[in-house]
Amino acid sequence: MLNIVRSIPLDKKERIFVWNNEEYELNFAYDNILRFFQVLDDKTIEKYRKVVMEFEFLVGSGLDVPIDKMVETIKYAIDLLSESPYQSLNSNPVKMFDYEQDSEAIYASFIQQYGIDLIEEKGKLDYFKFRALFTNLSSNTPFQQIVHIRSEDPSKHTENQEYVRQLSIQKQTFAVRKTPEEIEAEKQAQIGKALENI
Repeated sequence: MLNIVRSIPLDKKERIFVWNNEEYELNFAYDNILRFFQVLDDKTIEKYRKVVMEFEFLVGSGLDVPIDKMVETIKYAIDLLSESPYQSLNSNPVKMFDYEQDSEAIYASFIQQYGIDLIEEKGKLDYFKFRALFTNLSSNTPFQQIVHIRSEDPSKHTENQEYVRQLSIQKQTFAVRKTPEEIEAEKQAQIGKALENI
């Protein structure tokens, strides 16, 4: 978590992996961590390979580290990445965005609001700084406008059928793509619901 109060040496100490008396700084560049999350969520990668890939994203390759130490490092990084200054009130949030699908809108939003070119910042911009800026994008940015469309409830606008029609079109246009696993899970849930009603 980004903390403007703590001292820099303390922050840096949190980001060190020690192996054979050597210190390696964990790579928390925003683009690296977004790829780390992609691998973490990918159900098609074999578990051992996934652990090695995740560890290499964080520390680099070429170290002869036991798998249990890799797992420990990955869990530690996930704990750091999961820290948030705000309590989540929603235990099962609906997915409102996808970093890959929404890349252009996120890129344009960072340019618009902060004058930051995320392509030029690859490998440089710290993930925690990126996250602080990302979560505080204003409502007039392209990304937040897309999220607003996705989260807007048409039933609140029944008096304006034209608005509801336009919103439905926009919701289809800007919907977050579903993975094959998500599609299958939805089908199974619908089948289960249908069987309950019999």
